[in-house]
Amino acid sequence: MVTKTLHFGTAIISRNKSRPDNAVAACAYRSGQDLHDEKLDKTHHYSNRKGVIEAQIFAPENAPEWMHSNNWSQFGNAIEKAEDGHNRRNSALLAKDFQVAGPRELSREENWELAQTFAHKINQRGLSVAVAFHEEKASDGGDNPHFHFLVPMREVHAEGFGKRYRKFDGVKSGQDTEIMKLRREYYVCVNDALEKAGVNDVRYDAEKQEGIKPKAHKGKQANALEKQGVK
Repeated sequence: MVTKTLHFGTAIISRNKSRPDNAVAACAYRSGQDLHDEKLDKTHHYSNRKGVIEAQIFAPENAPEWMHSNNWSQFGNAIEKAEDGHNRRNSALLAKDFQVAGPRELSREENWELAQTFAHKINQRGLSVAVAFHEEKASDGGDNPHFHFLVPMREVHAEGFGKRYRKFDGVKSGQDTEIMKLRREYYVCVNDALEKAGVNDVRYDAEKQEGIKPKAHKGKQANALEKQGVK
């Protein structure tokens, strides 16, 4: 049996930058849609973006009805509004973006099912998550299936976004962080998906990465967009 690892990176969507990030722009880019920013009265145009296979918002059962409607515009604007109501609005951390590779051994349909399974793991923490499934060609000519799990920094309640989810806050080096726990859970989901698909000669091992801090992977397009203030 072959043992492999998968990329599991994380980035912060934050206003605390020389070029502040914007939640609506982040949602537009990941979902491949044109979304209107209510506060800036500006539309972020990404409907021509290629490689977006699926895009769906997942929320806990106690979330308001609109959060279950897959309305990416409302979702992004709600993230912005939630932070505008707090005293550190100018330096607010808006969301975590988990950038995760999907196993090539799975079909598109199986990879999307994997993404949904992991999204529900995030929902169990009382958090919502906007999931985008992208697939582009890798440098070796093969497929490069990967996901963006955009997770707002605030817990969800019946009215919308509530208190800050503190488990995402930084901890001392070497401690068992919430992000590392999520990475291990993702690997379990991956191996379960492989077994379900009848792939018996490959397994993915999170322990090989235990000493590696999850980091963001940025392609050429992502780097160019970040220079424009879009992350």
